[in-house]
Amino acid sequence: MDTAKYEKLITEARKRTNDKIEAAKRKYGLGTYSRYQIDLSTATIRFLDDTAAERIRADIQAAGSWSPESETWLWAWDNDSIPEGAKARLAHVREFGEKHDFEPLMGSFDRCDEGGAWSMASVAADLLNAECVYRAPGPKSRLFLLLFNVRKLA
Repeated sequence: MDTAKYEKLITEARKRTNDKIEAAKRKYGLGTYSRYQIDLSTATIRFLDDTAAERIRADIQAAGSWSPESETWLWAWDNDSIPEGAKARLAHVREFGEKHDFEPLMGSFDRCDEGGAWSMASVAADLLNAECVYRAPGPKSRLFLLLFNVRKLA
């Protein structure tokens, strides 16, 4: 693995992801809605306002999950609880990792802090040209979602 190339890939992907997140906040108000609903079976996420009215909808691909307890990253392709339709595009990320011998893009249970998880999700978002990355907190892990076809409904 060429460490310098990999670090450059991460740095550039993180910058583009941060820019896309800021653009999604401005354009769609992402981050201002009180609730969200993820439907992995249909590979969608909905953002709801205080009255439970749906305001934003997007198609998703689950990039992976990060556990704060074990400080490990699990790519969605290794997570049997995520339906194929919500992770199918990630095959391209894995193939890229194999082609360029970037180990973190090939395996799972990589030790990392939350910043490392953001790096993995950002690289995936960059390679798949996602509109945005959204981190959905859970009781034991954080699910990193790549958003596509984001649309405002009201």
